[in-house]
Amino acid sequence: MTGKVIEIFDSIQGEGLYVGTYQTFLRLEGCNLRCRYCDTAASYSGGREMTPEQAAEKCLGLPPKIVSVTGGEPLCQPEFLREVCKLLKDGGKDIHLETNGTLPKELERVIDLVDVVAADFKLPSASGCGELWDVHEKFLEIASRKEVFVKVVCGENTPPEELLRCKEIAGSVPLVIQPVFGEKPDFSRIAAILRDNFRVIPQCHKILEVP
Repeated sequence: MTGKVIEIFDSIQGEGLYVGTYQTFLRLEGCNLRCRYCDTAASYSGGREMTPEQAAEKCLGLPPKIVSVTGGEPLCQPEFLREVCKLLKDGGKDIHLETNGTLPKELERVIDLVDVVAADFKLPSASGCGELWDVHEKFLEIASRKEVFVKVVCGENTPPEELLRCKEIAGSVPLVIQPVFGEKPDFSRIAAILRDNFRVIPQCHKILEVP
């Protein structure tokens, strides 16, 4: 078995609840969506063929305890992902899965090997991908077996009803509002809409200028 890997490197996590932590990043090729604001479009193609053993060996050779599996969308390669995660867990690593939250069947195949799920809900107004509420809800049901948080990219013109729908689906799951880089949403308005159980966390890796 082989999979397609874009890159493997260690850096500082720039998004979500684990922002600022030292992690290894395993970026896999491919994505099932084409979001307007995507900043990793280079991962759509051009990956290097690797066996699970090769990918895991490189990750295990880097110092961080946490391996963040990202993309693109890593669940586009579920069998390869599962085999890599097995090897990483055997090597004592924790698995942080960065996902767009739209592939519940594929998540079901790897959830037992994942420690943290960062589910990036796609707002119709910001992503241009249409309404994905039902599939996000199904995905979150599975992800909730482990530690999970929901991340939402929010722009200056994000409709309030979309933020409220996200909060409704997330329920007690922590919600992270991530401003589109370079835009300044009305945070007072967001706070008045959501009230509690959310945080505003920008893309800190772009501010710090790290990979």
